[in-house]
Amino acid sequence: VPTKGFVLRSTCRSGSCDWYRIEPVERTGGNTAPNYNLQVTPGESSHPNDPYPNRPDDVDIQWQSAAVGAQVMCSSNSPYAAVENHGERLSLSPAGVAGAVQGLANLYFAICHGEYGDDALLARKFGYDVR
Repeated sequence: VPTKGFVLRSTCRSGSCDWYRIEPVERTGGNTAPNYNLQVTPGESSHPNDPYPNRPDDVDIQWQSAAVGAQVMCSSNSPYAAVENHGERLSLSPAGVAGAVQGLANLYFAICHGEYGDDALLARKFGYDVR
């Protein structure tokens, strides 16, 4: 599980990127598949003429003033992530998730597996059924 202060890219489109900074993370679920309740601080960076960055290094991110609630349920059969009032069961496929849920997929893989990026590749790497 990433530690407090870890920054991951959510999504990029139309010349800007959205980011999440991980705040406190609490594991729940006992001996079953791990579930996590956490706080993330959303942020945004502008890239009108630059390629979108994969990592936050040297990126000027404008952070919101308050963190928001998030939840991740690590499951090989029913992966789930939510930020504020938007949650999705992730439909992992050989082509990756739909663009609208890319940020949730990045959050899911970062919390459950400690890395994020190409969700189709990560799903295969970690043994998810990507039919």
